[in-house]
Amino acid sequence: YNPYLEQANQLANRQLKGATNEDEDMDEEDAEMTSFSSTISVNYRHLLSYDPDLAEAIEGEYVRFEYYLRRAAKEFVLACHPELDRDSSGGGNTDTSPRSTVSSYFVAIYNAPSVLPVRALRTGTIGRFSSISGTVTRTSDVRPELLVGSFRCRKCGLVAPDVIQQYHLTRPPLCRNPRCQNRTSSEFHLEVSIGGASMEEGS
Repeated sequence: YNPYLEQANQLANRQLKGATNEDEDMDEEDAEMTSFSSTISVNYRHLLSYDPDLAEAIEGEYVRFEYYLRRAAKEFVLACHPELDRDSSGGGNTDTSPRSTVSSYFVAIYNAPSVLPVRALRTGTIGRFSSISGTVTRTSDVRPELLVGSFRCRKCGLVAPDVIQQYHLTRPPLCRNPRCQNRTSSEFHLEVSIGGASMEEGS
C-alpha cells in the first residue's frame, strides 16, 4: 500500500470529474474535495526515514525548497496519470478527452517534529517549516496569492513566462529579447497568473 500513489489516484479522479462536470451546481461533498484537489499530503516521518538530510534541509529552509516540492508533486501526479498532462500531446492532436485544468500542485507536510504555540513564533522561524497550534478566534476572506506570473514587454511584445513571485508583484528585471534589453520594470505587463484566478494587470 502506497499512500501517495493512492492520493495521486484520488486527485486524478477529482480533477477529471471536475473537467467533465457540466453542471454548475456541485454538492457539498464535491465542494469539499475541490478545495484540496491539487494538494499532496506528505508525512514528515516518511520523509525523515527516506532521506534525513533532505528532511532537515526542508525543515530549516522550507521557503527555498517549496517551489521544487511543488514541481516534484506535479511530476509525480502526471507520471501516475499522464492523461492529466495537457502539454503531453503535439499541437496536431485532435483528442477532445477532458483534461485537468490544474496547472500547479502543492505539498502539505504533517507530523512535524515539534509544534509551536503561536506566541513562540519569532523572526527566526521565517522561512522555516513550522507547525503551530492555537485557537482561531476570527477569520477573514481568503485572498488569492500570486505564485507565478507571465509578463509581456510593452516595448517589443516578448513574453517572459513563469516568473516566480517573491511575496510581492515581481516583474522581470530585464527583457529576454537581446535587441530590446528593456530594464524598466514598469514596462512589463502581467498577463497570466498561477495561484489565484487568471487576471490581467490594469494599465
